[in-house]
Amino acid sequence: MALRYDADFLVTLVAVSAAACALEPPEGSSAIPDGRSRVSLGPDFGAGRLGPVLRIDDCESTATLPRLFVGELSDYHRARADLETLPSTLAERQIALWKGARSDESAVALGWLEPGQVHSLVVADGVVVPILPEVDPPRLRRVWPPSDATVRAAYCDEPSEGGPVVFGAPSRSDGDESLESALSDGTAARWRPLDSGRCWLLDVDGALDGGGAVSPLVFRGAAVEPTWFKHGDALPHEAVDCAESELPLTIGCVSVQDDRLIVRGPADPTLWTFAGQLQALAVTEGPRRSVVRGLVPSQVVKARVRVHAMDGNEWSQSVEIRAAEPRPHVVINEVLANPIGAEPAQEWIELYNDGAEPVNLRGWTLSDGTGESVLPDATLGPGRYALMVTAKFDVAPDWDVVPAPGVLLLSVSAIGKGGLANSGEPLRLSTSEGVVVSRFPPLASPGAGVSLARREPWLLDDDDSAVAEHGGPGASPGAVNVVD
Repeated sequence: MALRYDADFLVTLVAVSAAACALEPPEGSSAIPDGRSRVSLGPDFGAGRLGPVLRIDDCESTATLPRLFVGELSDYHRARADLETLPSTLAERQIALWKGARSDESAVALGWLEPGQVHSLVVADGVVVPILPEVDPPRLRRVWPPSDATVRAAYCDEPSEGGPVVFGAPSRSDGDESLESALSDGTAARWRPLDSGRCWLLDVDGALDGGGAVSPLVFRGAAVEPTWFKHGDALPHEAVDCAESELPLTIGCVSVQDDRLIVRGPADPTLWTFAGQLQALAVTEGPRRSVVRGLVPSQVVKARVRVHAMDGNEWSQSVEIRAAEPRPHVVINEVLANPIGAEPAQEWIELYNDGAEPVNLRGWTLSDGTGESVLPDATLGPGRYALMVTAKFDVAPDWDVVPAPGVLLLSVSAIGKGGLANSGEPLRLSTSEGVVVSRFPPLASPGAGVSLARREPWLLDDDDSAVAEHGGPGASPGAVNVVD
């Protein structure tokens, strides 16, 4: 494991607190002859090294759970790490730990540990154990359900930056056979490959106790995002009433566009998998819709659709889908309303062509509720960005992020009536025929030089999570957004 101790440190640890768990020394060190239970850390990702998930075993002698924090602790934080109410500067660094009611059950970190980053495990009485995860294996990230699971959850593989994918799509030999597993308390579970190829469904077979349990942390060499399984009441599976423009599909509806589907499901969280000529996965919950990409305009695809519900129910249907004619998919992708430089001169709105066809923007309008800006005669190619700016915009600002080389600049007399409000205002992009193609929510500026950005260009306007504060360096005019 990735803990580095010498014998003196171990002896000191035991002497400091009788309530603290002794730590199992690394291989080759001598054990502590005090006869009490030990803490051992896992899982092992090879050569005794830790990875991005953490299990704390055999800590029966402690009355309370240890606490885990990102980074090293100062003397100030070390003295306060066991308080019931943590200082805010420490609370924001805490990774929650969970442990079931059984005394022999492991404690599990309910979040990722980042390899190469030191973490601090506070055992008792201010005793701090440094933890350094060293291995960054492929990860299985939970994609469904959006919140804690009841009896099932879905995960998709994500390769690490440091090496090839060792966890991949299910092999032909897997077929529909499930692979046995268990939760943190030993409750039986099984992995089943999903139709979409690179994803797996984890089903709980046994009965969960009142406190629930945590998912296995490793599957086929990949680190599994920790998920808390617990009892919960499933909502009724009433079929959705589809509009005339929608296609009824199993218990939901889909809107067929030129290069994508818009999926709408029942009230409870559902997982949709598409197999065949369309390989995709979608998640819906109540009014929240989901986008499935992969259609080719005007062409027909055949797919097998399977819908998974939280309580174990499933529905499947084979379908033939004819995609619509090409249509524009230009979106308001990023907004800088509060530049560090002069206002409104250094304000801008970024547009992105998320479709497969070039779009001429002549006569298109951008409205901010107080006024309209008419876009000039310019063509925005597929996968390309454009910045709406005024004639006073400085392309080489001293303080704000410089636009990406070659980005299309759309010069307008003013953005809205007289610039963008730092307090936020609804934005609307319309075609020359007056058809609204994109909306941007009225969110307040996060701060000077920091933009509001769409997480992905294809996310729907009515998705509350679609837009967020841009990550470092604060904005990305004419380039891919970075949202934490």
